[in-house]
Amino acid sequence: MKEAIKADPDSHTKEELNGEVQALLALKAKLEPPKEDTAVLEAKIKEQGDKVRAMKEAIKADPDSHTKEELNGEVQALLALKAKLEPPKEDTAVLEAKIKEQGDK
Repeated sequence: MKEAIKADPDSHTKEELNGEVQALLALKAKLEPPKEDTAVLEAKIKEQGDKVRAMKEAIKADPDSHTKEELNGEVQALLALKAKLEPPKEDTAVLEAKIKEQGDK
């Protein structure tokens, strides 16, 4: 995606790029041990979850209130927070390959 944006700045929206960046951060978070207190992380997860639910409700009321890319970015941020609480479920080498692949998009 980076190369496509360099070649044509209008090829992807800011929301699409944000969604890809959040997906990359979610993968990286799986490799890192929690740096924050569990209670703090749980509070952030609740706050982000409330934000996602509010966006979904807004979309139900008015489908044009948020784009799919905006919602996806917020969902990816929520998943990144949740990943900080969970130990890696995948082999480190597999995760690093996925991170490289996501980073190359």
